[in-house]
Order: sequence, then structure tokens, then C-alpha cells
Amino acid sequence: MGSITTVLSISDYVITGTRDEGSGIVIAARPRRPRRPRCPHCGRRRVWRHGSRTRRVAHLPVGPRHCDLELTVQRYRCPRCGHTFTPDLPGIRRRARLSEELRSFVNFVIVTMGVALRRVQDWLKLGWNTLWRCLADPPPPSLAELRHLCLDEVFYREPRRFLTALPADVRANVETLATDLQSGQRKAAYACLPVAEVCADCFHVMRLARRAVREALPAQKEATRLAVRQLRRIMQTKDQPGFLDWLRDWQSATGSLQRLHRTLEQWQLEIESYLTTGRTTGPAEALNRKIALLRRIACGYTNLDNFSKRISLLNYSPHPER
Repeated sequence: MGSITTVLSISDYVITGTRDEGSGIVIAARPRRPRRPRCPHCGRRRVWRHGSRTRRVAHLPVGPRHCDLELTVQRYRCPRCGHTFTPDLPGIRRRARLSEELRSFVNFVIVTMGVALRRVQDWLKLGWNTLWRCLADPPPPSLAELRHLCLDEVFYREPRRFLTALPADVRANVETLATDLQSGQRKAAYACLPVAEVCADCFHVMRLARRAVREALPAQKEATRLAVRQLRRIMQTKDQPGFLDWLRDWQSATGSLQRLHRTLEQWQLEIESYLTTGRTTGPAEALNRKIALLRRIACGYTNLDNFSKRISLLNYSPHPER
């Protein structure tokens, strides 16, 4: 079993004492005796000791209580250039108030586990901006190889919409775009993507079909169910000739099935594109679900930059091997 320094990830330090400060714990420690450092200004090896200083940094929490390290650090003075300096500490950046272990822990809790910043702030007793600086910057998106898009709405704050703009040269290379059955999105797709093939999402097509079954009159219920079963089989097998036969066979339908038939005729080109390419809005729907959960956990965002950064970190892992 490892020692307490290994458990707390401070194996490079020697614990000299602890004390309880009510809501938190303070661990007094000093670095293990290293080789005498060189002067960072002139490079001289032989330097003199010049007293010590106490440095306090936040570290990994111990259960529900935050933990601080109170480090006693040796200072040195160079007899050649006269500069006084403090050597670098293992696991702690220069002039930092947080250890590297705590930075990684905060990034894991917020990004991977999806915990709200407010809860982490109350737990670790850290500032809002300090927590944001702990989050690793996601890599910039690679737009050069972008060929397929999914289109769905993401609301930042009602009634304002959060939209992403693509450069013209990127839009010119997009080959397919999947969208739900909204005429506004279809119109925007044809206007902004000159060579893209617009595909209607199969889930939204079948949702309209299920609605037609629910709204069908009792005398038309059986015929509507038969038409919907045929349509479901066509969408599952991606049978493009079968879809054309379905439109021809049910063109004399009435009631809710007639409304479904009219809608599918209006989207015939986009549905045929789906039957050919198989592109859906599934990835966009999944990401929107994560974004909605993120917004509910945070009880809304008032800063668009923070909201954009959290969205960028949703599918980003700082460990690419996982």
C-alpha cells in the first residue's frame, strides 16, 4: 500500500504537519532535498542559501473538503550576479496558485463528468475565472476535410439563436447535408451549399407517418397502418424504386394519409437522396441532447463565449488514446 504522499500525489514532497481549518485541510510540506540549483540568470552552479519563504497552493480535495498545500521553499542568492531566486517546484507552475494535479482534476470533473462550474466552485472554494482557466482548450476544428453536415437548431437564449458560420470555401466542398422536414432549413441549404445533396432525415419522415396513423379516422385506420408499414420497410431497406411505387399507389388517399402523401411528394427529392446516401441528422440530434443537458445543469448561460467553449469540450478528450 502506498504512503499518504503517494495517495495525495505529492510524492516529491515531505509532509511536516497538518491542520484543520474548518471547511478545509492544510498540509504543511517541503520539497525533498534536491541538488543545489543553477542560477537561472547566469548559470552559476555554486549559489548561497538565502532564507526561505512559505507558498500556499490549492491541491486535490480530501473527500468533501478542499485541501491546500503550505510549502516551505528554500531561496538562493547568486554571488556572481547578485540575483535572488526560488527554484521551480515539482508539479506546480511558477507563480501558480493551483497544483497541476488539481488542474487535471477540475478538467476531468467538468468536461468528462459534466458537473456544473458552480458546484465545483462551492466544493473547491475557487473562483469562477480560475476554474475556466483549468479547462483545456479544445483543438481547433478541422474544416478542410468537411464533406458531410447535419443541420439542427441549437437555442442559446430564447428567442436568439446560436449559429455556426462556415467559410465560403468550406461550404463549396460539402457533399451532403441531412436536415429535418423544415422548408426554411431546406431553403437555406440550397442557398448556402451550392453543390451539396440535401437529404431528409428518416426519423422525421417516420414521425410524420406515425402522426398520420394517430390522426386517421376509424374507417381509414387500417389503410393508413398498411401504408405506414410499407413506408417503414422502404426506409429501412433504402428501396428507392419502392418509394416511387409507394407514392404512385397511395396518391388517391384521403384524410391524414393524404396529408402525409402530399408532404412526402414535396420532399421527394430529399427523401430519394437519403435512400441513396443514407445520411441522417442522428449525430446532430445526439449533440443537441448533450447541449440541452449541459444548459439545464448550468441553469442557463449568459456568456456566449463560455457556452461555446463548453460545447466544444463536449466531445473532446484530452487523452486521445482512450
